[in-house]
Amino acid sequence: MLAFFEADTIAKLTPRRVEEYWVWRRAHSIKTQADGLKATVGRKISDGTVIRELAGTLRPAIEHAINNKRLRPGRYYVPVPQAPRGRDYWITRSEAAKLVCALSRSPAWRKFRD
Repeated sequence: MLAFFEADTIAKLTPRRVEEYWVWRRAHSIKTQADGLKATVGRKISDGTVIRELAGTLRPAIEHAINNKRLRPGRYYVPVPQAPRGRDYWITRSEAAKLVCALSRSPAWRKFRD
């Protein structure tokens, strides 16, 4: 986020600016190089990553600043993209067999079975 918002102040953190970040972030990935420096590389990022960054990092950072009296209390709206659909995963026959085998050796399974 710092690569995008570095020159911005909280006053510039408008919903439109945050949506510009969505577009930028979807096209850029941050990579840490061997020397410890970070570089942006062109790689697609999912909406789930953008949501985690905004809702899990930026919103709590704003709350922290308010709680520590570094930011005036107010309503700071940080929009996030709509959550992506969850993934369905169907296990294969061999995976199911491995699960049943592992469960059959479990003391909890024996207690349930009896």
